[in-house]
Amino acid sequence: MKGSTRIALCLLAVVSLLVAAAPVRAVTGAVFTVYPNGMDDTAALQQAFNDAISAGAGSTVQLVEGVYHTGLINAFGFNGAFLGKGMDKTIIRALPDMVCDVSSIAKVPTLFKFMAYNLTISSLSIEVLVEKPCLEYEFYEYGPSTVLESMILLSGGQPFPPADECMPVFSQPVNIVIDKVSLKGSNGDWPTYATHNVMHGVEMWDYCQDSPPDGKWSLKFTRSRIEHTYFGFSRGWLRGLNLKLGGSLKEGNTFKTVGNAIYLVYNRNVVTEDSHNVMQDVFFNGLLVYASGADQLNYHRFHHNTVEVADIGNGVWIEDNIGLPTLSVEISRNNFLLTGPYQWGIVGAVADHLLVSNNHIRGSGDIGVLAGDPGYFGFDVVTASNWLIRANNVETAEFAWAPIVLGYSSASCVVIGSDNATNVVDLGTDNILTGVNNAGQKLGQISISKMMQLTEIKELVQRMR
Repeated sequence: MKGSTRIALCLLAVVSLLVAAAPVRAVTGAVFTVYPNGMDDTAALQQAFNDAISAGAGSTVQLVEGVYHTGLINAFGFNGAFLGKGMDKTIIRALPDMVCDVSSIAKVPTLFKFMAYNLTISSLSIEVLVEKPCLEYEFYEYGPSTVLESMILLSGGQPFPPADECMPVFSQPVNIVIDKVSLKGSNGDWPTYATHNVMHGVEMWDYCQDSPPDGKWSLKFTRSRIEHTYFGFSRGWLRGLNLKLGGSLKEGNTFKTVGNAIYLVYNRNVVTEDSHNVMQDVFFNGLLVYASGADQLNYHRFHHNTVEVADIGNGVWIEDNIGLPTLSVEISRNNFLLTGPYQWGIVGAVADHLLVSNNHIRGSGDIGVLAGDPGYFGFDVVTASNWLIRANNVETAEFAWAPIVLGYSSASCVVIGSDNATNVVDLGTDNILTGVNNAGQKLGQISISKMMQLTEIKELVQRMR
């Protein structure tokens, strides 16, 4: 019956049907099917999740073909599968003028909130097409806004203060799969540089940093697309996470018209692999990484991705702790397209031990690869050391500054050229250049627009601490 939920036992015929729709997960428990009523499906969706939580782990909330309309859904404690009939067949649309608040986790304006240790989301689309999804509220320190925090929130703990509101710690491993999911925002009144109506497509946080134990996070994000959000996929304040975005030609994701496609901030003991993803019209960063506290090693591998930079954006931005390196990063075999002035390919103003290898940077911009401070930050200590930059193809691009710049705060970096000699501006100390042209120490002035972008990136991260 439309507008209601139906409970179906997991008989073989039902299992076969659901597995065909979402092959990433076998249904093992009760199935709660929701039918759209054409107006407001919030109550029916919320009831289905409540019933599935009561039925226990392994339950499924199943959507049919059609268009659903919903407000904010709280699915904390749901450990099962949230399935549709296909990205182009099952569409969920956010209602306008929702009551939003960021004072607690229960009120945070996320369309679907999950706190789960075993979760699959597959074969559906979520769209936020209304200009004002929320009634005006105080959006953190940004001021009044109607923007939606995120479409999907994944958390292992309480992601907002006060700390004494932390949820119980998971003792079991956390396994999350998001496959064949489309997330689409639109224009809105984001109160800073952008004009998006959604901050994050997928938001994955654990501010408590107590749950789950180290090495117990596992998340795969595959065959999905995120469009027109300020951040595409965000993860932060996590511990012991193994995360894979893409993974092969058949598993890659698409990010389009986003500020930062992939965003990592203040993680601890995290291993991530981002590969075979396509990022189009990126106006801030394809990949943005900020380090966490001292002695917490994070390893990031970013390879075989295509990043098309727009406006004053960068392909990759890496920032570590000065004097307390916590990151190990490999950036290899990616294809970067710069499309105008003030754009940089790969940036590590504060970053040690980076491998930048076999990337193709084409188009036109300011810099292809930057290690250290080009003169903007005013660092008086070494902030970028022990890089290996080798066999990158930058010969077909046009750069206002240089294909490779070793900044004033760089030291002990090695640059090995490809088949064709590459111009390198070396402003640092004890750097080694081989198979390249040393272009001396001539460097242009950073643009006002670029300074504004760099300042906003730093202020944004400070606000999100």
